[in-house]
Amino acid sequence: MHKLFFGILISVLVILALLVGLGALLTRILPLTLFQAAVLVTGASVATSLWLIMIACFIRTMRYLPPWEVDDEEDEEDDEEPLRAPKSQTPRNAPCPCGSGKKYKHCCGSSNL
Repeated sequence: MHKLFFGILISVLVILALLVGLGALLTRILPLTLFQAAVLVTGASVATSLWLIMIACFIRTMRYLPPWEVDDEEDEEDDEEPLRAPKSQTPRNAPCPCGSGKKYKHCCGSSNL
């Protein structure tokens, strides 16, 4: 257990030293303070880490999904009749069931709806 803890601690210290080293390098290239460069490098490394975690979770999730099936029956669907709304049971000259007082053919039964 102690070996694992010390291994993780050494890894974290190495990563921090690398980030500080990159920050120091940035201060020589750009007009930044060491703190600004360290924040910039740390932010970039955190963003990269989050992106890698997101990709790993996506891959792990995709492993459990069933394989995608290609539907080759698209050509057969074109031959079918298009779906249509069922015809109303209200006669065209009867009062409209919506309660407007107009005839059904001039209200809800008009063809320009």
